[in-house]
Amino acid sequence: MNKRLLPYKNFNADIFVGDYTEYAKLHPEYVNVGVIFNDKPFHNLRALHIINRNKLTVGVVNFEKCQSLFKSENGELVKQCEGLCFAVNAKKHGWVLLIEMKYCKGKNIGKNVDAAISQLEKSLEYIRNTKKIIESKDRVYWVVAIPEHDELEPFSSFVFSQNDLLDLQERLNVVMFFRQNKLEVRTNSHLGIPKA
Repeated sequence: MNKRLLPYKNFNADIFVGDYTEYAKLHPEYVNVGVIFNDKPFHNLRALHIINRNKLTVGVVNFEKCQSLFKSENGELVKQCEGLCFAVNAKKHGWVLLIEMKYCKGKNIGKNVDAAISQLEKSLEYIRNTKKIIESKDRVYWVVAIPEHDELEPFSSFVFSQNDLLDLQERLNVVMFFRQNKLEVRTNSHLGIPKA
């Protein structure tokens, strides 16, 4: 990971990721809030929870806060996901997590997950191949979080078969594809799904 190319903030505890974009439609006081990475749960918004029991140092990049990173050579803004997290102290084969959040009604999960996959793929392509931030040695993870529907985790029945996931991994070198609202930082090399 070429972390020197990114404006990142360190976290050594649990991370909560929320996106106020949809919430702001009914609560105009949040209209300019957008995506937030926080070390405490939100009082008014469901969020992706990244559990960090071992207190490892995790670098966090909120893509909304660094839009210049996603300007193409012709000045257009490249579509991106919400942000990324990475293992700051990884010696080799560190993990990188790309995050996409979707707040939607249950009936729209399938359509929203399809859109999320497209955003993650475009983001990965751009920051790995164009910007050279993610390196080939990095273990890339994706998460599509749908925080308002914890009861439906892991959402797999809506979109992908096991063969689809394997094809995605082979085609894009994405080690694991999560469809969760909770993840766990296990080491500087691995993420996992927390045990219930």
